[in-house]
Amino acid sequence: MIQKVEIPVNLPIKATNSVIVYSDPLTIIDPGVKNYNTIQIFNNELNKKGKSLKDVKRIILTHGHIDHYGSVESIRKISGCKVYLHKYDEVKAKR
Repeated sequence: MIQKVEIPVNLPIKATNSVIVYSDPLTIIDPGVKNYNTIQIFNNELNKKGKSLKDVKRIILTHGHIDHYGSVESIRKISGCKVYLHKYDEVKAKR
């Protein structure tokens, strides 16, 4: 199962799209900006399916924009998951 999750942002676009892939390994694609709401949104959506952030095994980032990767470290600390990003975007994401 694949689920789109909208993460609110304080920008003209109002939200960014993230994706949860529930098949094994449980994956989040582009988890969005870093704020308490982001973590809470993912917790709520995962809990609806009997999962939690501790169950996340990997995060895939499509590119190195802050509205896509900002919450990665918070989720990684909770889950211990692996993070995947193309090597050409590593410099952007490490700023």
